[in-house]
Amino acid sequence: MNSKLNKNQIERFSRQIILKNIGTIGQKKIIKSKVLIIGMGGLGCPVAEFLIRAEKQIECLNNAIKNIDSSSIRLHICWGNYEGPHLHDIPLEKIMPIALKANVQTYLIESSNPRHSHEWQIFQNLKIPKDKIIAPGVIDSTTNFVEHPEVVKNRILTFSKVIDAEQLLAGTDCGFSTFAGFGNVDENIVYKKLEALVRGAELASKVI
Repeated sequence: MNSKLNKNQIERFSRQIILKNIGTIGQKKIIKSKVLIIGMGGLGCPVAEFLIRAEKQIECLNNAIKNIDSSSIRLHICWGNYEGPHLHDIPLEKIMPIALKANVQTYLIESSNPRHSHEWQIFQNLKIPKDKIIAPGVIDSTTNFVEHPEVVKNRILTFSKVIDAEQLLAGTDCGFSTFAGFGNVDENIVYKKLEALVRGAELASKVI
């Protein structure tokens, strides 16, 4: 087998080629390989391609952090941190099993976004390894509404129904300064929302 890649292939697959277990020979095999996916239909093809790429990205991530203790790493999962329809977001249930393969301890997940606030339910059937921590966002990072501490408490309690308390950590949906020079939420309100997060977590801790 010719192990040489052309210039375009080297540029396109450079992140994979540097992996010790892939290299140019392995990448050549990947290019020639085919994957049969049954039951997704035509509309499922983009999703399938996305998931295949996600698997490879997790593999690359694990290689990059192999010398770092997992307790020092958090993986954030969100859908862009913007105020919009989010009609084409991929469901959490499709990507979480792949994300759990990452050698990280804590997962910060966008969970207050109205398009994803129901997805706590996936953890009813998804087994979380004992060395993992789930940190759902219980504060929306895209609106200027300040959540009531009772709302925050209830969101945490909802997750506590499907995730052990020792593996549960409250967080925000995303950062409040994701884009330089642009922010949806006023800085003073950000601190009020974080205060609500603390108070809500304290209330939930008295129940759990």
